[in-house]
Amino acid sequence: MSKFKTAIIIIIIVSLMGITGCQIANGDNISDTSKAPVKASIAYGSPGGLWFMLCSGISESVNKTYPGSNLELSPGGNFPNLSRINEGTLDFGLTLTNMTYEGYNGIGQIDEKMTNIGGIAVFYPSTFQLLFRKKLGITSFEQILENKIAVNMSIGEPGGNSAEVLGYVLSEYDLTIKDLENWGCKFYEKRLSETEEMFSDGVIDGIWYIAGAPTPVFAQIGTNEELVVLELPLNILKTLVDDYGYNNYVLPGNSYSFKQEDYTTVCSYTMLTASLSVSDETAYKVAKSITENVDYIGSIHASLKGLTSESILAGMPVPLHPGAEKYYKEIGLID
Repeated sequence: MSKFKTAIIIIIIVSLMGITGCQIANGDNISDTSKAPVKASIAYGSPGGLWFMLCSGISESVNKTYPGSNLELSPGGNFPNLSRINEGTLDFGLTLTNMTYEGYNGIGQIDEKMTNIGGIAVFYPSTFQLLFRKKLGITSFEQILENKIAVNMSIGEPGGNSAEVLGYVLSEYDLTIKDLENWGCKFYEKRLSETEEMFSDGVIDGIWYIAGAPTPVFAQIGTNEELVVLELPLNILKTLVDDYGYNNYVLPGNSYSFKQEDYTTVCSYTMLTASLSVSDETAYKVAKSITENVDYIGSIHASLKGLTSESILAGMPVPLHPGAEKYYKEIGLID
């Protein structure tokens, strides 16, 4: 073979190698891209709360996987985080799955569909619970409605999901919170610590609350007062799941000293939501960091105990961010 032909063959081979290399670098395999640190913003809830701890853990996980990363943490809340994410002024934020579902579908409290949000991971459930003093003789929620019993209740912290759920449930009976107030009911939007104090002081007799379960405050109240835990009718629970993005949930028996049987209810999960304005590479890296450090994140708080790489996708209420989807497909968590 002549030197000229040999040279031509070498040029062709080098050219093909270059094309192939470009295809790998510029193609869909994000795992082969830069190991550059992640720079992004992320919002939690109230300073010092569980959401702050979780966001700090996510930030630390990203820094472990991509040293030098900086996730800028800021306070926020469920709906404010979701709104900023959709507007593109926040990269990542913790939200609740039911609110994210409402936003994506433009239902419930949210009139217009949020088209700029995507899921990254799901973490832990907050469970709906309904408790009353046993001495009241109340054995079902419908008994309150049918007999127009005037009850005083805590219905969750201001701006939370608990009061919203009460409104949804009452609408199934063609009633409103105002209707119940008109026959003497009193409702208070209070944090758990305030709820415990008001119950102890006799200001309230019932608790309508969505919180991580078993809830230490409820367990403590149960040591001083006989309590009854009421289940909502199954058709109401089904409506909350089908129409408002909640998830079926069973709280195991003996989770409380005053409840030996399983408790059939619904829950909403804390999740990490991302703006679709965030690059696929950044979302990929955050999803990868969470998955690779899932044991560490699971050790941050008792509510996160049992977190696994499989569970972080359970109950995801909206489509994944494309970058996160790509990563989960690569490791075989989704098809």
